[in-house]
Order: sequence, then structure tokens, then C-alpha cells
Amino acid sequence: MVNDDLNIPVIKQPSRLPDTVANFLGKEIEKGTFQAGEKIPSESVLAERFGVSRTVIREALAKLKHDGLLKSKQGSGATVVGPEGTKTFRLDDIDGNDPVALGYLFELRMVLEGSAAYLAAERRNNNDIEKLEKHLLNMANAVRQGKDGTVPDTEFHQSIAYATRNPYLQALMRLMTGKLQILIRQARSHTSLAPDLPAVVQKEHEAIFKAINLKDPNAARQAVHIHLRNASKRLGLNLATGIASEDPVSPS
Repeated sequence: MVNDDLNIPVIKQPSRLPDTVANFLGKEIEKGTFQAGEKIPSESVLAERFGVSRTVIREALAKLKHDGLLKSKQGSGATVVGPEGTKTFRLDDIDGNDPVALGYLFELRMVLEGSAAYLAAERRNNNDIEKLEKHLLNMANAVRQGKDGTVPDTEFHQSIAYATRNPYLQALMRLMTGKLQILIRQARSHTSLAPDLPAVVQKEHEAIFKAINLKDPNAARQAVHIHLRNASKRLGLNLATGIASEDPVSPS
């Protein structure tokens, strides 16, 4: 049984209640509050403790079962599988205002997108180059028009993943699209505060494009690392990773 001292919040917001419940219970499973093989409380008990309807609890438990954290047999309730049973990779509960979480997300981007750029430089075709050039132009035009350029910036990074011809890399980048747009929008909002920084950011993207166009995998990966490290610093983050040790590009 669940510990009665567990500090379960009463949920007051009417939106995405099943997701909120599922995220909370999932974190408790990861922390070991619920042990593998242990039955979780019934729907009615959880509904009372969370202050929501049984329908909300039912949807939340279904989500946890889909994620591989719970299993159930008819008439015996839901049993904890444990965090090792998870089948999904989730980014939806990352707090965009938490510098530690954002730092981890940038490290993930450096590993993933650096490798994607390396493969893209080896495998890109003329159509990929045309798409990347188009996104670069759209980024430049957006800045000139006073827009933040988040959409073409995101499309630029997604197109690099597409150029790898690796369906799993492409799928993972699509999964990250929402968080990717948040990071890019935040970085570009900071960039807009300094008149010379948009040009620096544009040059960082052009360096990535140039390396991919020249089919230079190492230079492409390095250019992505430099860009992402600089972007993280523009957000006030200090990455502790050794993935990229290059000196950041400073505005002249």
C-alpha cells in the first residue's frame, strides 16, 4: 500500500488532469515510493487523495500502463513494474524555467544534434542543401522583419536530422520539436536584446551549413557544438559537459 504520509497534491487546474496525475505517480515510481511488484491504491482511493474524478485516475493509470510503468490483470488492480519497465521517452514535464533541466536538455541536444550533423555531412544530397539554404534565408528575413525566427530555426535543425537518412534520429528530433522550439525562442529572445547578436547567431548557423555542404563531418559536428554552447550561454546556462570545449563565438 502507498504510504499515507505521501504528500499528494490536490489538483485544482481543470486542464490535462490525467497527465498531471500520471506525471506525479510516474515520478514516485522512479523515486521508489512505489516498489516493483507492489499494488497501487484503487481508483477510488487515488481519486479521493488527488481530489479528482475516477475517470481522471483511470486515464492517468492507462497512460502509465502504456509507458510500461504499470501492469494490470482484470480483477487484481494495477501493479508497479518499476522505472526499468518504461517504454517511452518523455520531455513534456521538463520545466522551461529550471536552469538545471535546461542544461541537461542542451547536453542532450549537443549529443544528438552533433551526431546528426556529422551524419548529415556524409549523407546529404542536393535537395537537403536547398532546404537548409531556404531555412537560413528565412531566418535572416525574419530577423530583418523584427520576428524572432524560431520557426525557420527549428526547421533548419529538423532538416539536418532528415539529411541523416536515419529514421530513428528523425523520429527523436520530431519528438523534441516542442522543447526545441521553446529553447530556440528563449535563446533568440535573449539574442534580440543585443543589436549585434542576431548576426552572430546567423553566422553560427551558416558555419553548420557550410560544413554540411562541404561534406566535412567533423567540422559540422564542431559547428553544432559551438552553436549550442553559445546558445546555452545566451540563456545564462553553464554546461558542465566536456562534449564541446571550443571557445564560444563572441560578438565583435
